[in-house]
Amino acid sequence: GTAVLVTPDGPVVAFGSDGETLVAAPRGARWVSETVDPDGGAGMSGAVDADANPHLAYLTAAGDVKHAHSIEGGPWEVSDVGSEATDSRASIAVDAEGVHHVAWQTDEGLAYASNAEGEEFAEEELPESTAEGVRPRVAAGPDGTVYVAFRDEGDTEVQMAVRGEDAPLLAVPSPEATGAGGAPPTGPPPCEPQGTELSIAANNLAFDTDCLAAPAGEPFTIEFDNQEAQPHNVAIYEAEGGAALFQGEIITGPLTTTYEPDPIDQEGNLYFQCDVHTTMNGTFVVAAAAGDGGGGGGGE
Repeated sequence: GTAVLVTPDGPVVAFGSDGETLVAAPRGARWVSETVDPDGGAGMSGAVDADANPHLAYLTAAGDVKHAHSIEGGPWEVSDVGSEATDSRASIAVDAEGVHHVAWQTDEGLAYASNAEGEEFAEEELPESTAEGVRPRVAAGPDGTVYVAFRDEGDTEVQMAVRGEDAPLLAVPSPEATGAGGAPPTGPPPCEPQGTELSIAANNLAFDTDCLAAPAGEPFTIEFDNQEAQPHNVAIYEAEGGAALFQGEIITGPLTTTYEPDPIDQEGNLYFQCDVHTTMNGTFVVAAAAGDGGGGGGGE
């Protein structure tokens, strides 16, 4: 494996050679290499922290996961991260607070560890939905957000696990691309308004209805029951990929919330979806109410 890291002193190239981990850097007109670790060198990846210090993550022949860094030009320091790595390569990111995040692949799926609690790395359990994940890549964003992207060999999807501050890592399918704007759904309405109190639930990456309906020009609510430990919301658009009329807060279940969109005057067949999982979608009908009284928003 190889990795290149750009520092204020110039590029640092890390690589494996004969089962060792080495780095090379320019010294005047020459490149000079040194041994970082007499073990490892496979599946190399690198990252530069906010202070421009280089960091490496790599694998040994025995499947151990190692980390090495050089702080302020000092000697390279090696630490243990995890074990049971197979194939693929390690991936490393260092966030703005200096916390190191490392992901790798095992026979049981993906693995992730950080040193958020101190100098030593500690593994964190990932959700079962990463069990068929391979080739992970980790990135660190602001406010403690961690991203792990990977391929799911079971259904060939590219997925991403996202962890916000004080929240677990959650595996979610990557959103499908939508166009710049599509035409509203055509044909007769698949459901009609039955009141102003709409309801919808999410479970197993699916909504329990593909049609919601609200009376034109009247205030209405949407009770959203997210029944699974996945982030979901309900958002209303003029058409698939079109202008947003309402985007509900994304919540991770099990949790229920009540949305209060503004009244919609535009009659016709509109569109709703989960903004995290756009394959969860349906028709949102706006029309004159068929009758009085509350009730669910979906027609049958």
